[in-house]
Amino acid sequence: MVRFPVVDTPFAYNVILGRPGLNAFRAVVSTYHQKMKFPTKNGIVEVTCDQKEARRCYNLSLKKGEDKGKMKRKERDEPEAPEQKKFKPERMEPIEEFKTVELIAHQPGKTTRIGSKMSRLVEIMMVEFLRENVDMFAWSPSDFRGINPEVIVHRLNVDPMTRLVKQKKRTFGAKRNKIIEEEVKKLLDAGYVSEVQYTDWLANVVVVLKASGK
Repeated sequence: MVRFPVVDTPFAYNVILGRPGLNAFRAVVSTYHQKMKFPTKNGIVEVTCDQKEARRCYNLSLKKGEDKGKMKRKERDEPEAPEQKKFKPERMEPIEEFKTVELIAHQPGKTTRIGSKMSRLVEIMMVEFLRENVDMFAWSPSDFRGINPEVIVHRLNVDPMTRLVKQKKRTFGAKRNKIIEEEVKKLLDAGYVSEVQYTDWLANVVVVLKASGK
């Protein structure tokens, strides 16, 4: 016997089963197959997940109960296999409209967005707070100060004991060269890479014939 607390509040789900309930039903849950089975006196009962319905319930749960409509459970005599179900996931939509706020005067590109449902007083306090801490915003990749290497560091998965091999020069077609130039320009504009200027003594080796002709 399983007891369920009943709560009179708008919610996307009709019932929530926890571990005690699953143990009481002696249920076996497979997340890979998206099914649940449990024994009864009339045989094994199989519950099949509906991905589309589950996604709708999840989206509704994020709206904090604003939508008071209740979800109706769909029952099917012969549910399709999960591999045969094809559906397009619903895209998450914001709960409220956003308002654009200019943080730095005469710089329209440096803006942020705040909610539109807050009171006028709260909105004024929020805008003042954001403008006082405008130095905390990163407007370009160069504004990022980085992370302490003691916290996390990026390392290449390269064996330092491996012998270095010089790669052969590769040639690309005009179409690919254009794409490469565009990507390199993006990295240059973002400040991630920079052009290296070598000194004269590091110039490429030029072969000069001796007097003997060798």
